[in-house]
Amino acid sequence: MTSLEDKILGEKSQNYCSSDEEEEANPIQVVRDEEGSGKDFCPPSGTGNTGPKGVITDWREYRKMLAEARTAEEQERVKQLTQASKVGKTKAEDEKARADAELEAELAELMNDESILEFQRQRILEITAKVGTRNVFGHVIELKSGDDFLEAVENEQYSTVIVHIFENTVPACRRLNECLEELAKEMPTIKFCRILSSDAKVSLKFRSTALPTILAYKKNQIIGNFVQLGNELGDDFCSSDIENFLIEQGVIVEKEIQYNSLSVK
Repeated sequence: MTSLEDKILGEKSQNYCSSDEEEEANPIQVVRDEEGSGKDFCPPSGTGNTGPKGVITDWREYRKMLAEARTAEEQERVKQLTQASKVGKTKAEDEKARADAELEAELAELMNDESILEFQRQRILEITAKVGTRNVFGHVIELKSGDDFLEAVENEQYSTVIVHIFENTVPACRRLNECLEELAKEMPTIKFCRILSSDAKVSLKFRSTALPTILAYKKNQIIGNFVQLGNELGDDFCSSDIENFLIEQGVIVEKEIQYNSLSVK
């Protein structure tokens, strides 16, 4: 196989044409690209490279120009591919972010849906029925006497018992009763109770200064004693305020923890 140098130096008739001292009609040399570019290279006229060394110089210059052109083309191609990649990545990220936002919005809607809360309550009833370790209440129990009070506390082995001592003449007591009704539905494994201060046989001073009062018990042991809650909560409070207050005081745990611990004695 003929090498490139052989083609340049020894095979003039096949690979290039030149003009020597006897033939000065055509001073242009032609060299073919061995790598199959399909194009002939003709150095510009007037270069004066008519001998073998001149042809080699012209060939090297041509190869250098060709390499530079290819390098520029490769750099441009890489630049275009990089830009296309960035565009594609950005588009994919935007689509994913949009999909995530839609899922989060749907999840938020579901979490606020009353049907989900109802499903949770029903599921608690089913699990508790199988486990048999806790009672399920779901409403505020009305206590009519001191004996009812003692029985509600002493006979409960597993659930937390929360008793509201109230009077209907006290606005904060009326509001607290409404809040406890809501919490009783959301936390059916907690035993919420209420009793009139007159039925509980508390002193007149207690009725006039301490209401509304919440007492909390666990396994017949008092774990919370909160008086004058109107001063603590203010005039405008809601069920979530009561829930957060009881959580902060360590009386109850968050609803999610309650649901996951139904079988714990």
